[in-house]
Amino acid sequence: MVNVINERADDIYDLLRTQSKRMKFLALGSDEPSEEPEDFSLAAETTEDEFDETRFTDNFLETALGPDKLAKRLLGLAKDAKPEKKSKELIYSIWQSAS
Repeated sequence: MVNVINERADDIYDLLRTQSKRMKFLALGSDEPSEEPEDFSLAAETTEDEFDETRFTDNFLETALGPDKLAKRLLGLAKDAKPEKKSKELIYSIWQSAS
């Protein structure tokens, strides 16, 4: 499973199902462990000036994984998925992650 962050399930559904658009994953994290421990937070700290509503309707599904970890995770999912169930399970897992 790939956890999706900073997205709204309704917008993802609209882009994939209604508009038939293709989406890509966007790795926002880092593959390198940081030297300083960071405080864990489920919500990103942003000000109103930094918040951009268009991130909900772009063609990218944001993840907290780094580029290498995301590539490995997606490759593993592709190997494990059966072709006839692949798209349904992927959409369902994205919907569950974004809810």
